[in-house]
Parts: sequence; structure tokens; C-alpha cells
Amino acid sequence: MNKYLPFLVTAMLALSSLWAGIDSYDRAEARIADDLTRALAQTALTRPADWLSTDTIRVFRSHLQTEQLRDHAFLAFSLLDERRQPLAGAIATDTLVVAEAVRAQGYATCSPITILRMSDQRLAAVLLLLSLLSLFYSVRSLRPAVVARTSMTSRQEPNGDSFIGLLTPMQARLVQLFLESPTRELTKQQICDALWPRKDNAAETLYTLIHRIKPILDAHSDLRITSNRGRSYRLEHKGETR
Repeated sequence: MNKYLPFLVTAMLALSSLWAGIDSYDRAEARIADDLTRALAQTALTRPADWLSTDTIRVFRSHLQTEQLRDHAFLAFSLLDERRQPLAGAIATDTLVVAEAVRAQGYATCSPITILRMSDQRLAAVLLLLSLLSLFYSVRSLRPAVVARTSMTSRQEPNGDSFIGLLTPMQARLVQLFLESPTRELTKQQICDALWPRKDNAAETLYTLIHRIKPILDAHSDLRITSNRGRSYRLEHKGETR
């Protein structure tokens, strides 16, 4: 569970960022609708009689508090007994009766990008950044420790690949076990229990694994595996004295 906890934190941060972004977007839409409704009411007070004129839309737009809306807002008129379909993709006000059997409705044809720009996405952006950073460190935490901890000791081949790429998965796991040990020394039983937990006697298999990995370390790194009287093995730098 501990290994996947960073990914759980990343997922929670990402979902929080998504929620914050959607919530801010919805609140921006609500502010636009409120602004349109307010402007429509103020227009009704300004022009109580002569609605159908060339200046009506200009007056309506002048009452909008959100400047970005003024190029996207317009009015629509219809008969009271007429069933009017809402304009797809537009934010609309409630209808207002402006004359006998005539009603008006304010609209704003804002694209999702426009609404997004009008919303406050700072919290969503911060949470998204945190989720990306968490993802970065989560991925790094799952990388084999051998890659990170041997990069300073391995000699690079001409093509730039470290010796890690030359190891089999079992050989890489063995090196990782050594690097995870504070003393870099492990008993034969510790290695066998970690690599072959279901095998009763894995001593011969361990010997073969050690025998095959030694030439790779010798040729492509400054590390070596030494034996302590057959009881334990130790990963050390060449020339290192105990």
C-alpha cells in the first residue's frame, strides 16, 4: 500500500483540481447570467416604452458590468404565447414582459474558452501543479533504486547505456537488494529468501547468479561482489578495503 500511496495522493490532487476548475467555471456562468438579468432589468427601467429601436441593444450592453460580455450579448423578442426553444450554447436570462403580448430575453453567446477566461482558475492551477509534481515524484519512487544509486558508480559504454541495461531482471534485483542494505552486505539466506522464497534450497541457483553477474560488473562498472567465506556476499567498490 505504501508503494502506491503517492499515486493515491496524485489522484486526489488531480480530482481536486478538476473539481475546483468545474466549480469556478459554473460560478462564472452564474455571474454572467446574473449580469445579463441585471442589465435587462435596468434596460427595462431606462426604456419603459420604446423597446424596438436601434439603441436598445446598445443600452442593454451598456448596463453590463462585465466588459467582456458586451461584444457577446444581445436581446431576443418573442410573443408571450409562443413557445421558444432556448438558444444552444448561450447563457440566457429569465424572460421579461416589455410590451403587450411581447417578452424579451437577454442572451450571451460565450464560448467555453471565454467563460474559462472569466473564471478564477488559480486554485485549480495550483492543485494541478501539485498533482503533476506529486506524479513526478511518485514515478521516481517506483523506479528501481539501482538506477538512481549506481548512476555515479557505473562506467558508461560508448553508446551511453549503463550496465543496468545489461542485467537480467533477477540480476538487477540482486544489485538492488545490495543497495537497499545499509552495509551492502547480505547473507546467502537473506538473498535466497528474497529472490526465491518458495525454493527450499536455492544455494546453487544463487551461486550461478553471482557467477554470471560478476563479469558484467567487472567490465561495465567500478563495483564488484565479494564473498565472505561463503556465508554472505557484499557489493563494494573496486579497491575498497574492509
